[in-house]
Formats: sequence, C-alpha cells, structure tokens
Amino acid sequence: MIVLSTITNQYGEEIEERKIYFDGEFWKEESINCYSSSDLGLGTCRCINHPAIREEIVSRDYVLSIIKQNPEKANELTPAEIEDLKLYQDSKLYKLKCKIEEANYKTIEEIKRSIEVASKLIPKEELLKNIADKVGASVEEVAKILAL
Repeated sequence: MIVLSTITNQYGEEIEERKIYFDGEFWKEESINCYSSSDLGLGTCRCINHPAIREEIVSRDYVLSIIKQNPEKANELTPAEIEDLKLYQDSKLYKLKCKIEEANYKTIEEIKRSIEVASKLIPKEELLKNIADKVGASVEEVAKILAL
C-alpha cells in the first residue's frame, strides 16, 4: 500500500486521506469522500446517503508513475504488490520487444547488430529515438529491451 497523503482528524489522529493498494486482482485508489465523516473522526456526518471513502480502480502504469515521481514510496509496497508490478513490467517489456521486432522486420539481435554498425555514423541516441518513435515507446524502454 502506498499512502499518498494524510490528514489529522478532530481527535489528533493522523489518518490516510489518499492511498493506493493492490487487492489481489486490481490496483485501487481510496480517498476521503466526506470531510465531515464521523466514522473517520472528521465531524458529525454519518454518511448515510454517500460513502465516507471513495474507491476507484487505477492502472498499473499510474502506480508506476507515482513510484517514479517518489521512489521512496516503493518501500511502502508489500511483497505481493511488488510481484504484481514486476510481472506487469515484464509482460509490458515483452509486448514492446515484439512490437519493435515487427516494426523493424528484424529480430532484436539483428536490430542490435544494425545499431552497432550504424552508430559509427549516426549517434546511438538518435537511432534509439527513431525506433522509439516507430513503436510509441520511450528511448529508455527501447534501450532496456535492446540492452544498450
């Protein structure tokens, strides 16, 4: 679970205002919906006609973007959450690898050899950017797949 923000309720307790967690199937973001909720110690509202907390499913890419912006948040993840994100990244990289091969009509090994030769004439970063643009990926992702 990653706690994105906390607030102090009327009893002086620090409570989670926004958090992201993996429920075993989906990543979800929970946030306070009623800032007067008595259940949360924020006021007198009993939240009969509305939920005290709002929950929505979020993408794994969203979770990874939060970790990229705040690397220390990775320390808050459980082993199951880390494993889910690793599996997702591995499958995403595999799909991107296939996309690179299809776009260039070559295997990854052939592309690597072509880049090695061409980089004597054209900067490697420019060659990687060209491939990245073809497949709609970042230069870093392409470099990672090509192990360059």
